[in-house]
Amino acid sequence: MVRRAQRVNPRQVQRHGVRADQLSHAPAESAEFAHDVAAKQQLAGLQVDGIVGPSTARAVAGDPFDFLGGGGGGGGGKAAPTLYGSITHYEDLDGPRGGERTRVVVGIGTSHGVTSDTVFTLCDASRKPIPGGDLRFVSATGVVSVVHSRYGAGHISTDMKVRAMTPAATPEIHGDGSIGDDDHDRLEI
Repeated sequence: MVRRAQRVNPRQVQRHGVRADQLSHAPAESAEFAHDVAAKQQLAGLQVDGIVGPSTARAVAGDPFDFLGGGGGGGGGKAAPTLYGSITHYEDLDGPRGGERTRVVVGIGTSHGVTSDTVFTLCDASRKPIPGGDLRFVSATGVVSVVHSRYGAGHISTDMKVRAMTPAATPEIHGDGSIGDDDHDRLEI
């Protein structure tokens, strides 16, 4: 699987009009790129093969006019925007709180699109998720978010990254056939 993905992904990225950096920070011809694509496919509920096909491209890049997830041929819909933030500060909590041991401050916040629905994951310096690295959202301001980790402060460092995935909002479809905000909706019938 990986060898085939390494061979075809550079062509597939161009063919489907996605930027390679939307999928991975690694070169498109690398095994790491194929593994990152496979991880994104799994998150999107797609067939996992590590190859950038039309469904993978649509799930990662999204189609701005595919509001209902139809999109012709596959998973459809916009994927959750993915951001990676640096850990700016971390500290032990005063005793475990429901299994959570560390307060982590991340350099991404509401000005970057973070909401209470954002899913945070602790990653290593190369942006690979760490097993058991799910983080619980606590709060966010314009430029930082506070999350809690099950890992103790001795296992966290500022070299690590935090992945933040915010689900795309589903636009409201009105009875008159219009979509979204009626005041600024260009798609009204």
